[in-house]
Amino acid sequence: ALLAECKQHTESGVALEGELAAAKQLAAEKEVQLKRELAAVRAEKEEREQALLAECKQHTESGVALEGELAAAKQLAAEKEVQLKRELAAVRAEKEEREQALLAECK
Repeated sequence: ALLAECKQHTESGVALEGELAAAKQLAAEKEVQLKRELAAVRAEKEEREQALLAECKQHTESGVALEGELAAAKQLAAEKEVQLKRELAAVRAEKEEREQALLAECK
């Protein structure tokens, strides 16, 4: 009876060792798979970050260029305003002179 019980425990132990070995093998395979997936996710994340950085840099450079263009346009508008004010003052002065001349002729 003891011999039979011992044999049964031995067979049970061998079966458990087999299950344990299979579980370890499955866990090792799963670990390899998860490491691959993690590496792929990290690579995708890095790629997205680089793309976003490049896009951000492009927008920044574009913004700087637009700021330069805006400053130049404002400067040009200010110069044009000064020029137009001078021309307007000259036209008004000329108009005033003509009116004075016409009034002098009428008297």
